Amino acid sequence: MSFDTLRLSSTPHLVGRCLRYPPTFANSGGLPRPKRFPVDQMQSFRDQEAAVFQDLLFVLIGLEGFYIRYADSFSIDDSPLQRLIGPDFSINKHLDSGLKDIAKRISRLGKYYVSLVSFVEQYDDLEYGTVVQALCYEIREVLRVYESILVQIEHEFHHNANYSVTLLEQDLTVNTTLQLTHLYELVIQIVQENENRKDSSNMNKMRFESMLKSLKDDHYTGTLDGVTSDPTNSKVVKGGLVLSFIQSGIDKHKGDAASYQFMMDLFNKVSVGYVFMLNWWLETGTIEDPYEEFLIHQNLEGSRVSEDYWADKFTIRSEGLLRQFYPPNVQKKVILTGKYLNVLKECGVDVDNLGSIEHIRTLQDNDLFIRLDEAYTRANKLIIDLLFNGYHIREFLESLNKYFLLTNNSSFNDFITDSLSELRKSKEHASINTLTKLYLSSYHKDDMIDDHPSAKSRRLIFNLATLSLTKYTLLDELVMILSAKTTNSEKVFASSDLNSLKNLLNSTLEANENNAKTSVLTNTKIDQYAVFSFCLDLEVPFPLNLIITKSQMVEYQFIFRNLSYLKFVEKCLEISWREITHQRFWKWQFRDERLRRWIKRARVVHAKMRTFVNLCLFYLNYDVMHANWKKVESVLESLKTDSSVELETVFSSIKSFLSTILSESMLTKIRLAQIVNQLFAIIVLYHNFVMALRKTLILMDEDLFTENQSKLSPGTTFVPEKNNTRMRRLIAGLKNYEEKYYSKMSDMMDALKYYGEIDSPSLLRLYEELALSFNMEVY
Repeated sequence: MSFDTLRLSSTPHLVGRCLRYPPTFANSGGLPRPKRFPVDQMQSFRDQEAAVFQDLLFVLIGLEGFYIRYADSFSIDDSPLQRLIGPDFSINKHLDSGLKDIAKRISRLGKYYVSLVSFVEQYDDLEYGTVVQALCYEIREVLRVYESILVQIEHEFHHNANYSVTLLEQDLTVNTTLQLTHLYELVIQIVQENENRKDSSNMNKMRFESMLKSLKDDHYTGTLDGVTSDPTNSKVVKGGLVLSFIQSGIDKHKGDAASYQFMMDLFNKVSVGYVFMLNWWLETGTIEDPYEEFLIHQNLEGSRVSEDYWADKFTIRSEGLLRQFYPPNVQKKVILTGKYLNVLKECGVDVDNLGSIEHIRTLQDNDLFIRLDEAYTRANKLIIDLLFNGYHIREFLESLNKYFLLTNNSSFNDFITDSLSELRKSKEHASINTLTKLYLSSYHKDDMIDDHPSAKSRRLIFNLATLSLTKYTLLDELVMILSAKTTNSEKVFASSDLNSLKNLLNSTLEANENNAKTSVLTNTKIDQYAVFSFCLDLEVPFPLNLIITKSQMVEYQFIFRNLSYLKFVEKCLEISWREITHQRFWKWQFRDERLRRWIKRARVVHAKMRTFVNLCLFYLNYDVMHANWKKVESVLESLKTDSSVELETVFSSIKSFLSTILSESMLTKIRLAQIVNQLFAIIVLYHNFVMALRKTLILMDEDLFTENQSKLSPGTTFVPEKNNTRMRRLIAGLKNYEEKYYSKMSDMMDALKYYGEIDSPSLLRLYEELALSFNMEVY
């Protein structure tokens, strides 16, 4: 017996093609075209109705009939896009006008049917995400009901002699027509948007517009509490964008109860997976979003202990943002809930065993925002408990204040005393190793092992703190920051494309670079002192760095540098005061009356300078830092009794605390900062002037010279003829410092008055204290 071999061909058989895309009248594929009986030769209306009825049964499933055919513009196998849009039908012109009107209305359903079937065929793929898959399932369910109705209609056609086209239209219920119509409108919206995204120029334009929108909408702070938008556009329509299309349909049909209810039901069914992701995010901080459809985008790059990583790790996907999440406070609560839970997980907390929350059922429920608030409150309470009871952030803040704001500053006073000579050197010659050794020696008590949270925090900072000598002085850095120009927002949003925006930003950067080069002040000898570049730095460990960020540490540094310079000036004046009041050279009863008067005058000027410095220190310590820290303490105390206090409130209070200190410390106004710096420079120079007068005073009196001749260099002689010249120099020198001091003091009073009235009322307190102490007129 012989067997024939059956070889499988890769070419599909004709029957396979016919099932999917049957031959059309316009393109019969070489098959003989069917002939039809002319309508105008039919003798009765009933004959025409029977012929049209047969065709309508084909049309309702998207096929041609004899008298109702595809429009010439449609080819069923030309392109997937044509099938997705669906065919228009051409109706025989000789048909009865009444039949033609009914046929036109019914043939629309055939167009919708082809479109919806093609959409399911092409889009029921994971490439388009789970939301589109859910939509395809709902479309199939509607089509299944629709097809069952067609089966019943066909049965009536074959077995009921009285069944008519009018009854056919009635059996195609309003509900069926309505559902197909709304699904078709939604499908076309998705298809057209996808076609638009195939054009790279359109995608670039969309990305640019999304980026500008995110710039407008962002609530970015660079910290844990920030909300950043992700302007990325996906290559295909999916996820939230599909749901937003359905939402638009809901809004469009609010006046039509049936349409409104259908669209609401469709939204709730299609969004089930989306709601699951939202609930999972709110409960565990986990994003189960393999197809990038969810409201929140997760960035997996970066170090997990970096504050920048946590600031940018989770972003709001601006494309397809649902109206429920438009309000910024809602976005913030949603994103912070998951962020807090992720921080807990990073710190070793098992969030899966913290207890479940009441889940959101649908995004349309009236209790949606209640559920969001409950989830946020839970996460907020957990993170506060972690930071304040687990990591003792309050004690850490108090220790930071000790090191950077010089509260309880006996240790820093010891350091200034020991390091004064090193801080007076130029920064090129000062030894940072020596300064570090002296600093650690002054704070050595904080390195003691103690289990109390405050002691642990001080020891942590002691071991993390690093000293450095910066390139620029504090004033130079302040001037560069305060004089930096920002890009005009109107010009940014008026940019037509990415290149024009880049050019605009580059021009601003170049202007700031040039400004930075010219804004650095000309350094004098005193500006080269190491104290002007002396800086304390600290890298805050995770998770404390999520609350005390790099930008806040920079503010701490500015405050520290300002205070340390002021303490340096105070120490200089303390030394020179001992010099002019206790040293024998200054207490000597000189024969020259002019010299005795000069010494009294020098002491008066010195006393005024010392009083001024002490008033400034008192103002900064008590009116500024102590008063503002009390506000932070009140927020921290409220955590013990009020569970509704948000971590964001704590963060804002710390942020406000530092920014207020900077402002009230006269560091945020260029003119005022320059005046204060010049005033302190005059005081330090006066200190140097006073400390350099020992030899001059000895040479002004013969008895004093005789007593101290052994201390002078060999060959030094007493020459009374030079005393008049020396006296004139002393008088001129003192007068010069006195005039400069009073001139700058007057400028400072004017600046304090001006800025105190328009911006910082606390400056008026310093203004009034200075006026009262120096008997100045308050105006």
